[in-house]
Formats: sequence, structure tokens, C-alpha cells
Amino acid sequence: MNQLLALDVHTPQRLAQLQDKVIGLHWTDLNVSFYFLPTRDRVMVLNAYDGEPDAMLTGTVGAFIRRQAAADKTQALFQGEIDLCGNTQVGEQFNRLLVDLNIDWEAHLSHLMGDVAAHQIGRVAKTGLQWLAKVRDKLVADTTEYLQEEKRITPTKVEVDAFNQQVDELRDGVARLQARIQRL
Repeated sequence: MNQLLALDVHTPQRLAQLQDKVIGLHWTDLNVSFYFLPTRDRVMVLNAYDGEPDAMLTGTVGAFIRRQAAADKTQALFQGEIDLCGNTQVGEQFNRLLVDLNIDWEAHLSHLMGDVAAHQIGRVAKTGLQWLAKVRDKLVADTTEYLQEEKRITPTKVEVDAFNQQVDELRDGVARLQARIQRL
């Protein structure tokens, strides 16, 4: 982890903001916890910590994987599958440290194999990642359509919105009825 973080020139600034903080990560389905203790130039990772972490992220392994695959990782963090307890600012800063890694892979590869080869590999990798992103988006869209339209297992957004509106109307009607009963 520290070797990966060292590849980004902005890591020391981000680590300085988190120095002397403790960020916990708990995978509920595996019942496994890790604790990250950032210092000025690295992050120590422990499997046990006696104190109370400044921020604790809790969720299933699948939730963390879905968060990592999400286009907006910060929004994915707050969608309910991952609980963030404690100092949310520390949790958000740690999230930004990981999400905003900006590694110039071509520059690092060029030291090993030269500029031309590194550029070619970078171009192929970028094209491959773009293709994988398109395939992922298409797979998600097709699966969603299949489950909603063909199998009728999950509701569409329109159906969910209509249901929510009916619940709101029912709640308002019950409140009006309760007010009438109290007046009598």
C-alpha cells in the first residue's frame, strides 16, 4: 500500500492532514477489521487497535468492491451500504487519499523500458480500461432492464416514484384523519 501511495506526488500532503488519526475498516461478512494509522510519509496497517478509531467504515466486502467500481466513489460511500461512524471529515479525507491517487504510470514505466514502449503500453491500457468501462455500463444496463422488464423482479424508477407518492398521500391522509379524531 505504501509503495502505491509513494507513486503519487501529492500523497505526503494528504497524509499530513491525517497524521495521528486512526481509520478503521470492518468487513461485516468476514468479521475482519483493519486499522490505518497515517504518518507523514506512510500508512501503518494493523489488524487490531485498542483505542477508538477517529473514523470507522463498516460494510460487506461486496459493498466496498461496488464502491470502488462506482463512477462517483464519494457518493457511493454515502449510499447506505457502508456505514461511516466517528469523525466524518477524517473518513472523507482518507477516502480522498485513496480515490484521488494520481499516478503517472507512463513515467514510472519509462524508467524501466523507455519512453516509446511506456507510451504504447499506456495507450493500450487506457483503451482497454475505456472498453471495460463501456462493457460494465452495458452489462449493468442490460441486467437492470432484464430484471425490471423481463422478469419483473425489481421495480422501475417510475414504479418506485409512484409507490413513494402513494405512501406520502396515505401518510398525509392518516395525519388528517388523526387530526379530525382529536378534534372530536
